[in-house]
Amino acid sequence: SGEGRSAQVVLDALTANARQAFRVLLQHQLAEPKSAGLSFHQLYADCRAELCVSSEAALKGHVTEFTDHHLVRTRRGAGDKQCYFCTLPRELMEQIVSSGG
Repeated sequence: SGEGRSAQVVLDALTANARQAFRVLLQHQLAEPKSAGLSFHQLYADCRAELCVSSEAALKGHVTEFTDHHLVRTRRGAGDKQCYFCTLPRELMEQIVSSGG
């Protein structure tokens, strides 16, 4: 699909750590499809655990890339927290996770 190709072009241009951070978000979304997404702090904690970010500033940079390229959007979640979620079709998210980015 055109959407898949453009997502892959964006992912290919990202650093390995940014791709891993994106996969962290996708894995959450695939595991919990009814979730509003991940708050910045949840995403940061998960990315720290995966050793793909070393600072909040690094993750902010990655998240900005994701939103600028329309891979990720925000919406309000529990406790009125801003949550990040991926806008790609489930099938494409599964492909990205299984291919390692």
